Amino acid sequence: MIESGSYRWRSRRPLALARKALSAAVAVCRNPSVYSAPLESVDARPLADSDPLERLETEFPMTETLGSYERDLLRGGLPVRVRGECNVCGHGAGFLLRSENFREDLVCPRCKASNRKRQVVAVLLSETGLPWQGSLARHADRLPQTIWVMETGPFAEAFDVQRLITSEYLSADHVSGRSYGGVRHEDVMAPSFRDESLDAVVSCDVFEHVPDPYAAHGKVFRCLKPGGIHVFTVPFHEHTARDEVRATVDNGVHRYHLPKIYHGDPRRAAGALVYRVFSIEMLTTLARLGYEVKLARVHSVRLAMLGANAVVFVARKPARQRTKSLDPVKKTV
Repeated sequence: MIESGSYRWRSRRPLALARKALSAAVAVCRNPSVYSAPLESVDARPLADSDPLERLETEFPMTETLGSYERDLLRGGLPVRVRGECNVCGHGAGFLLRSENFREDLVCPRCKASNRKRQVVAVLLSETGLPWQGSLARHADRLPQTIWVMETGPFAEAFDVQRLITSEYLSADHVSGRSYGGVRHEDVMAPSFRDESLDAVVSCDVFEHVPDPYAAHGKVFRCLKPGGIHVFTVPFHEHTARDEVRATVDNGVHRYHLPKIYHGDPRRAAGALVYRVFSIEMLTTLARLGYEVKLARVHSVRLAMLGANAVVFVARKPARQRTKSLDPVKKTV
């Protein structure tokens, strides 16, 4: 069942629900009138709902077609300088577009945040009730104050909150929660955090490198406070119902079901192995784990958030609901 861009678990048959969700998505693509208009911008300079260049959508046609603005940029050849302001560090001198892969390009020269990471920040702001066209610097005091960012460096350090935890996965020989050479190690399969101790978790293309990603999502669920959120990106096939399982680990032995793919990793010369490329199956599986799941796609010319091949996911741990006592309260006289 799809409700305002969210997927909720309503069946014990994940494949059947995945197919139902996929059919609904195809219906949206064929009939644009069935999805709502883009959310109204809450920037200091309000923009009309009809403005196609500034929007944060949680319901959208499933397509990767470039818009007219992006096509105009590519028409003149690459590289090309793109004007815009970084919503992470506030850098306002623009970005350099070097390839047609908008998702990974348009990297901020100061904090090294790519287009994809800057979109994560926009969605985090929106989910916190803040203007999605704002910035970390402007709204740091109103962000969740205990955040775990699954990386280190300038992007992670820009989250200027009361309790910021930045970490890397170093190796299986390291212990979660300990620092090695000034870098904290955290294994998402065995995080060191107490139950319900985190307000928010941020990860950017991490879970495709985890042999059992859904078990890892379960660990994050344990660490989140009720109402807490995990804002993340992963490689995602919008048009398929089942995940693409490329590699698994069985009793410590790697088994490869498809040719190996590695993503760039600054800590590993060979890169990081991709175990899985996700699909609608991920949404239903996260819902089974107890999450309320939402998809978002951000487009902003002012912030140089461009392209159509980046999707940001929000997995929220439901807030506890107060239950009324079954026994009436007796008043003493």
